[in-house]
Amino acid sequence: MTDTNPDCVSQSTLGTMHTAIQPGYKGQRQSKPGIPATGKECCLARSSLDRLGDSSKEMKVKQHPTHIMRKTLKLLCAIFLLPGLSCIPCEEDGQDLCQYQDHAQLLQGLDALAAQYPKLASTGSIGKSVEGRDLRYIKISKKVNKRKVGEPMVKYVGNMHGDEAVGRQLIFYLANYFLTNYNRSSLVKFLVDNTEIFLLPTLNPDGFSLSNASQPNTYPCNHFSKARKNANDVDLNRDFPYIWGPTNVSYSSLSAGRQPETASMINWILAKPWVLSANFHGGAVVASYPYDSHSPRPANTRVLRGQTSLAPDDEVFRDLALTYSQQNEEMYNQTNRFKCRKGVGGPFPEGVTNGAYWYDLSGSMQDFNYWFSNCMEITLEVSCCKHPHPQELHQLWLDNKQSMVELIAKVHMGVKGLVVNTAGWGVRGATVAVAGIDKNVTTSRRGEYWRLLLPGYNYTLTASAPGFLPSDTVTVFVAEAEDGLPVTATVQHLFLKPLLEEEGEKEE
Repeated sequence: MTDTNPDCVSQSTLGTMHTAIQPGYKGQRQSKPGIPATGKECCLARSSLDRLGDSSKEMKVKQHPTHIMRKTLKLLCAIFLLPGLSCIPCEEDGQDLCQYQDHAQLLQGLDALAAQYPKLASTGSIGKSVEGRDLRYIKISKKVNKRKVGEPMVKYVGNMHGDEAVGRQLIFYLANYFLTNYNRSSLVKFLVDNTEIFLLPTLNPDGFSLSNASQPNTYPCNHFSKARKNANDVDLNRDFPYIWGPTNVSYSSLSAGRQPETASMINWILAKPWVLSANFHGGAVVASYPYDSHSPRPANTRVLRGQTSLAPDDEVFRDLALTYSQQNEEMYNQTNRFKCRKGVGGPFPEGVTNGAYWYDLSGSMQDFNYWFSNCMEITLEVSCCKHPHPQELHQLWLDNKQSMVELIAKVHMGVKGLVVNTAGWGVRGATVAVAGIDKNVTTSRRGEYWRLLLPGYNYTLTASAPGFLPSDTVTVFVAEAEDGLPVTATVQHLFLKPLLEEEGEKEE
């Protein structure tokens, strides 16, 4: 048995992924939260933020240095009677942050970053648009050509509505930020060293090619544009399969009849063991989370508002959404909601909402991710104006930069480990269940699993797979983090015994 075989789990691998078990019951908070006395090194660490779930609606978000810097710039502008936009610098880390790249420039930019940082970045493609434009992503990781055992995967997807252009630029800026700040920021270095980060700036380049930017500081912005849809006049965020049915469906049946962009994304989602994802939109300023739709499915002409459709992991989804909004002053406090078009909904308390509570829709990408894979995805609406003037992009980057970083850090929250057989081999396709949460995850081809869970509770885990007896039930405490440390997952391995081995023991 060697480490070169991706399905084989060596004893050294098991040894380095420590196990921490704390007695108790799922959902029972310890009277003295903290790190258990046993296994301190493998307890869940908390991000530099305070825990998000207990904040009151009246709380004002703590200002990040980027917000303070922006306000300082505005004050200087006022003192010297300069126009506000001219006071915002348009260059950061060598990139012009006050222009939209066309598709060719975007691809060139991604390739240039990969060429400049070949040990940390590489580019790839998930397919082509209707008109043949490449759907290119950049992957960022310390060992970009080989994922470590237990290293989680995150993806950000932008511009699935062609006229919602801000996310397209934010994702490109984030790629540049991670690479240029790898040796400057301890958090960036931790994330790049311990995460596979995939950034896809545009899913709908054909639509974007038809979109035009607004005039400076326009509000409310025009929301009706043919650039929203793809070249076949299909809304890609209504084109994903119906979720309220069986999950054991073949790739081919799920992608059959879908648009090329949707089919490419479906195949990408199902082909990799994603843990966390976000897709970027515009037209409002809010972090939305599953479900977007209700069961049973309403008629296509019926729009529901004000009725929640909660996923089994609703508490985790809300925590993910709050992680984003609390680092974005405009989103959390709904400061500039007056700029949004009347009728888009809100105000959104704390800058978050359940998708269906906002408005019901079927065929969304975030619902598909959660229903048909292990991936937990949220939707980020990052600007009232869908395609604002390019001079406004840098302020939008300042608003969203820390949120984008902190959300990626959340992929290390909860529990992770390996499901192995008695010979030490990873069990592919095993099911890992958490008592009390009606959503299971399946293991990767190496036998890895990741389960995003809130800190401060005990959770009961079991694993099962065809041809094996169920694993022993294990109770794991996911602890709060020490202040100032990046979040790290509790590591808990689960062991499966073959059915034949058990039968042999009974015969003896």
